[in-house]
Parts: sequence; structure tokens; C-alpha cells
Amino acid sequence: DAEGNTPLCAAAIQGHGVIVRYLGDKGAQIDLQGILDKNGKTPLHEAAHWGYSDIVTYLRGKGAHLELQGM
Repeated sequence: DAEGNTPLCAAAIQGHGVIVRYLGDKGAQIDLQGILDKNGKTPLHEAAHWGYSDIVTYLRGKGAHLELQGM
């Protein structure tokens, strides 16, 4: 988007769990450095920040790493 977020990051920020699951199930990269948003956060970080526990649980189940940080 205009702020540099990938579709997965944007869905996580907005709490759109159905979209997050769709993208993840279709093979979207969950937490590679290349998908960090403009603040250096992964979709997992954003979902946790905004309190979307269902998205956090899904992303953790897909192998998202808690310790990954922006460079």
C-alpha cells in the first residue's frame, strides 16, 4: 500500500483474520525480512500490537518467529 505494507501486513494491522489466513494458506511469506512494514514489524508484531490474538495464534502456527526484528 502507500505506506509500504504488504497485503499480509495490512490485513494483520486491520484485524482481517480471514484475509490473513487466506494469504497464509496460499503461501504468503510470514516473516521474512522483505515483508517487514515501514516500522520494521512483521505481521505477527502488528497483530500482537493491536490485540488480534486469533491472528497471532494463526501466524505462530504457520511458523512466525517472535524474535524477528527490523534491520
